[in-house]
Amino acid sequence: MDASGQGWPLDQTVFQLIKKHSDILLLVCLAVIVLGAGLGLRDPWPADEPRFALIVRDMVASGNWLIPVRGGEIYPDKPPFFFWVMGGFLLLTGSLKIAFLMPSFLAALGILVLTFDLAKRLWGTEIARYASVLLLLTIQFVLQAKYAQIDALLTFWTTLGLYGFIRYLLLNARTIWLLTGFAACGLGVITKGVGILPLLIFIPYSYALYRGWVASRNASINVWLAGIGALLLPILLWLVPMWFFVESSGDSAMHAYRDNILFRQTITRYGDSWGHIKPAWYFLTQIPALWLPLSLLLPWLIPEWSRRLKNRETAYLLLLGFGVLVLVFFSLSSGKRGVYMLPALPAFILAAAPLMPRLVKNVIVNRTAFAVTLTLGIALLVVAIYLMVDDLKLVQMLGPQTIQYLCVSLMMFSAVALIVIIAMKASRGAYSLSGFILSFWLFVSLGVGPLLDSSRSGRGFIEGVEAVLLPEDELAIVDYREQYLLQAKRPISHFGYGRSDEVEIQDAVAWLKAKPGRYLLVRDHLAATCFGDEGGQIIGYANRSYWRLIDVSAKTQCLGSDAPYVVDYFFR
Repeated sequence: MDASGQGWPLDQTVFQLIKKHSDILLLVCLAVIVLGAGLGLRDPWPADEPRFALIVRDMVASGNWLIPVRGGEIYPDKPPFFFWVMGGFLLLTGSLKIAFLMPSFLAALGILVLTFDLAKRLWGTEIARYASVLLLLTIQFVLQAKYAQIDALLTFWTTLGLYGFIRYLLLNARTIWLLTGFAACGLGVITKGVGILPLLIFIPYSYALYRGWVASRNASINVWLAGIGALLLPILLWLVPMWFFVESSGDSAMHAYRDNILFRQTITRYGDSWGHIKPAWYFLTQIPALWLPLSLLLPWLIPEWSRRLKNRETAYLLLLGFGVLVLVFFSLSSGKRGVYMLPALPAFILAAAPLMPRLVKNVIVNRTAFAVTLTLGIALLVVAIYLMVDDLKLVQMLGPQTIQYLCVSLMMFSAVALIVIIAMKASRGAYSLSGFILSFWLFVSLGVGPLLDSSRSGRGFIEGVEAVLLPEDELAIVDYREQYLLQAKRPISHFGYGRSDEVEIQDAVAWLKAKPGRYLLVRDHLAATCFGDEGGQIIGYANRSYWRLIDVSAKTQCLGSDAPYVVDYFFR
């Protein structure tokens, strides 16, 4: 208080700022609760999380931030920016459990804020609320925010690119926003090769210019050259040091890394993919489930979108054109995963938001949402019952006590959910579905995730293996999984990543015979090819396989390699 009894000007300013931005602050608080729930309560889970966490842990420890290394071998599949961000949080927090999820978590918050702000600038605050809440309810968005894949960070850059371009092209913003859009593309490229996706928006924009829907900004050639420079700058800041480092190394493995990351993982992977081969219509089968509840609204959205395009509303042309072009872009490649469509989601959300005030009051929409919510609640109850009568493998993997806790918690959650759903009635189906989705994420993050962590992370399995070994014993894994290297507390040898089982097992036999006190950890079916059905002992069930621990006394019909390829790995 000052002498007159009034609040300090600084206090008034802060209060005014909070009041002015109360909508976005409430959104961020809700998002932090939903997206941040469970942060730090679990270890990395397969398939991608242990690999990325392993790379980052070694990157920080070794000081080699330029060339990613996985388990002692160069990792050429992805650019390094995602690893740099995760590594920065590892240095900041000192906790891998927290750091490995921070890039996705903060990227999701950034996407929400950008979506809110762009919707507000296009259509006002009320529509911005609908856009951000609809995005926060979408299954794929929350799933990726809680999972340490690269795609959430990539989608932040693509959304920032979309945000910058639309502000410049439609809202007459300053040139800095055009440059921001280009820079976001460059940062997207060093995050994942397809970071240039926001440039697709210039295709529908060119059509709008041709048809006279919008006036050209008439930017000078220097502005566009500056945009290209903004795109290339972050790429060159990584590419140039990497190129000189590789050239100066004189190492053929480094040259292979350079060629792989620049060509095979980009042009070749898109044009002639070797993994996740799916038909052209694959995404049309994935979107309905991944984009709930947005996908439920498509029967109402599509006719309305068509009408607004006929009315020459340019914002819809750019947003929907961008989303459809992303769908076409990934559909043309033979390699497909559902997560590839995440960058298109904010554009479709933005296009749907202005129609939401009417749709949430629509009787048929509410009844449909009510039916879906009721179905999901019953499905959870069925899953709980199924787990109680499942076969022995699941019990061996999770343990009988974990199964019991999981079944009881699922039954309690589904029972409470069904009671609340029925009490709210079909006329409020949209609210029932929204509450169910948000509470489900809290339930999974705070309850199910920590409960399954020991099994899903591989920690319990590795602890069981190490419990039967002496401290001086040596261990090697055939067909290893990154989570085992991440969880191990002793040196572990392996026989390379991506090599055939037949070659690995021959190398493993040679390694085992070379020295007493060595043990092999091998999948049961693979162990049988060299050691028969009786060699070694079954040590546990993980990754959908039984594993055997084999020592040098086991009889084998395999001769072993003359010059085995062995990678010795240990994190100190």
